[in-house]
Amino acid sequence: MGEITIKLTDDAEARILARTTEHNNRLGAALTPADFVGLHIREWLVAEDMPAEVEALQRRYDRDLQSAIAAKKNELMGRLSVDAPAGPIVP
Repeated sequence: MGEITIKLTDDAEARILARTTEHNNRLGAALTPADFVGLHIREWLVAEDMPAEVEALQRRYDRDLQSAIAAKKNELMGRLSVDAPAGPIVP
């Protein structure tokens, strides 16, 4: 795994330290400032892939839901089956 070194102004470093401390306090975590920055860079990189991934999950969920609905309907219809002559039902 590669390593990248960046130079920060004193203000930027202080702000990263403050945000890291806030994050750790809020979540009970123990991230170092480098870990905190790395986490957010990974989140930023993953963010561009998320819309397509969410859309794929939604399509799969919709297909699974439609299959489950059809299976449940068949089950319920099966409970109500009666012996009847073949042909159209006339009211």
